[in-house]
Amino acid sequence: MLCKIDKALYSGIYKVKEMLKKSLRILDLDKENGYYNGGQIIFGKNRFSSKVLSNFGDLIILEDIIPDYAKDAEEVKITAGCDKNFITCCNKFNNAINLGANR
Repeated sequence: MLCKIDKALYSGIYKVKEMLKKSLRILDLDKENGYYNGGQIIFGKNRFSSKVLSNFGDLIILEDIIPDYAKDAEEVKITAGCDKNFITCCNKFNNAINLGANR
């Protein structure tokens, strides 16, 4: 849990443009570079998930290798990450009151 916030408010469902070994390209990614850093990605109905190391442009770089069984996913759900920094908590999540609840 991200410090008691509603994860759905900081998640997006996106169509996959291309899958590589530990990264993928997303169609119409509508968040700024780094928004999903440290977050989580879930692949369609296959339910494979991985930590997001970084996002830049339409490229999402993952911590884990995408297994073959997940490579047919047409959509992914990506949830923003939190670095437990006060500025991030205030500016990204408007949740400074709960900072530390997850430490």
